[in-house]
Amino acid sequence: MVKPLNSDSVDIASAAKWLNNPLISADERAWLESLLVADKNGDGFLTYEEISPALTGERWPSVAQLQKLFSQAEAKQLFRIAKHEDRPAEAICANSSTLDSALLFCTPSHLYMLGQNIQYLPITERITVIRQIFDYYKAAVTQNRFDHPYSVELMISAITAVQYLPIANHLEFLEEGTKFTASWDGRITEVAAAQTFCLKLEDRRAFVQQGLDSENAATRSTAVRQLKYLKPEDRLAIAQRGMNDSNGFVRACVLEQVHYLKKKDQAAILQQGIEDQHERTREVASYTAQNLGIQTQPSIAATCRMMEETWSSMMYFLHYQIGGPTL
Repeated sequence: MVKPLNSDSVDIASAAKWLNNPLISADERAWLESLLVADKNGDGFLTYEEISPALTGERWPSVAQLQKLFSQAEAKQLFRIAKHEDRPAEAICANSSTLDSALLFCTPSHLYMLGQNIQYLPITERITVIRQIFDYYKAAVTQNRFDHPYSVELMISAITAVQYLPIANHLEFLEEGTKFTASWDGRITEVAAAQTFCLKLEDRRAFVQQGLDSENAATRSTAVRQLKYLKPEDRLAIAQRGMNDSNGFVRACVLEQVHYLKKKDQAAILQQGIEDQHERTREVASYTAQNLGIQTQPSIAATCRMMEETWSSMMYFLHYQIGGPTL
């Protein structure tokens, strides 16, 4: 059957299979039968002209029941038609929870607000909201389509909201949430790395290592900042891996967290920072060592650089200020 060109039409043929299903209630069956009777031409589709008279009964399904009897798209369309009749639309909403209505009819902006306020929902509904956001984002990544400014912000709100789920669900949702991240945007994995604190203690090291595997430097920097949430015996290995990172700012972040290491391990990490080629890393290592009262040795490379800079300054002064000869 071909769907009518009329945009106000609902496919009821697929819903007809529920008539003999024992899982639906008597009220649902009666309401569904009234819709099928309204299909005057028998084409399996109801237009507004056909469906309007059927929306005069007293018994109406809830949003959840609409979703059971119809596909998501058809349930939305049916409700949109029902809004032509004030009482039917109100009756459908009256039989529904606020969350049912929001998830069926909301925009990405509304989903974002649900994610931002997820701690006020019952536990089971929190999982539903996060799952809905994940599905929306996965579809956008799969189709390489980010047609809404909330695409990434939606996922960030969902990842941040994972902390409000039962602890048994934390690792599962954090790993799934970062699996489908668009390669060009590291903000999601960066936010996920910052949620290490909400994981079980035994899961944290592996999750931090996963963050250090990221191609995004900001994610790796955030991962090494989670040292304080790891078991004391796991911290040195993560710090050493961070100090071997190719990005100088990641190495500097390790040095900022060095006070979470055992005393005997701090000096070796700081000495490595003192000898680093990256200026910011050397600066962090120097003032961190001073603050912790740890003695470090100037590196040969650093001494050579300092002599080279002094020589260059002296040559500049002789040539441009005095006008003397240069070597």
